[in-house]
Amino acid sequence: MAKMTTIKELAVISNLAPSTISKALNDSSEISEKTRSKVKKIAEEHGYIANNIARSLKLKRTGTIGVIVPNIIDCFFRKVLQGIEAEASKNGYSVFLTFSDDRREDEEQRLIKLLNQSVDGILISVSKQTQESNNYDGIVNARTYGVPLVMFDRVNKRLPFDTVSIDDFAGAFK
Repeated sequence: MAKMTTIKELAVISNLAPSTISKALNDSSEISEKTRSKVKKIAEEHGYIANNIARSLKLKRTGTIGVIVPNIIDCFFRKVLQGIEAEASKNGYSVFLTFSDDRREDEEQRLIKLLNQSVDGILISVSKQTQESNNYDGIVNARTYGVPLVMFDRVNKRLPFDTVSIDDFAGAFK
């Protein structure tokens, strides 16, 4: 696998400071248009790709949303995921998708993994086991991390989370 070019390497190649390279690549008004063009050309020639991990540390956000669904066999979840992906992409976010397989333990493990990935928010349709056991401890404990969590489709209105759901009865009635 080819080694990725770094900002420091671009600085050496262009005989500019790493901070100048960074500002030029991020279209800072502090850097002249001529220098920005020069830096971007050199970056393209050397296959430079921005390091999103470094950027997320600086910005204190990752630009990712975690999504936990029971499965993708259900046509409903496939359609929901397409909508989530489309809206996330439009707003500059990427989506980490994971499945609970309708098991509470798997759901809690996936939730922890998403929190470890420092996602900016989590969308979750809870597992059948969570609903049946009425044990939402793992999900409620996620609040302590300060990451916004929204429940969709399978929701519990008694929990302190935003929810998105459809009233099937009212919809059928109308």
